Order: sequence, then structure tokens, then C-alpha cells
Amino acid sequence: VKAAIAAAGGVPALVALLVSGPPAAVRECAAAALGSLAKTSAGAAEAVAAGAVPALVALLGRGSSAGVRKRALAA
Repeated sequence: VKAAIAAAGGVPALVALLVSGPPAAVRECAAAALGSLAKTSAGAAEAVAAGAVPALVALLGRGSSAGVRKRALAA
């Protein structure tokens, strides 16, 4: 399933959800999904290439809910 999500362009779409300003629940789910996808070396490389690291770091700021920060740290 993870490979299919990545092959369908899911990683850049998830990164976009982190930075586009959707509700906190959406950002939390996107961070959790990226964390799951990044558990493989290919998924991690794709997440890095899609800009996930700066997007996840940005979620650690004061403007994010505790749930979003938790998921960003876990990813």
C-alpha cells in the first residue's frame, strides 16, 4: 500500500497538506501518514525530496496544536 501511495504522487500531496494551512486535524493526519511512509528508505528519500523535513519542522512551532506537534516529531 505504501508503494502505491508513493507511486500515485501521494508524498508531495501530503507535504502540501502540511504547508497549505488546512485545519489542525488534517495536518496531524498528513504528518502521521508521512511518518508511516518514511519508515522505508525509499519512502524517507521521497519525503525528503518532496520537502517534508522543513514542513514538519515548521509544524513544531507554537501555532500548532499538541497533536500536530506530536505527529510531526514522530515523522
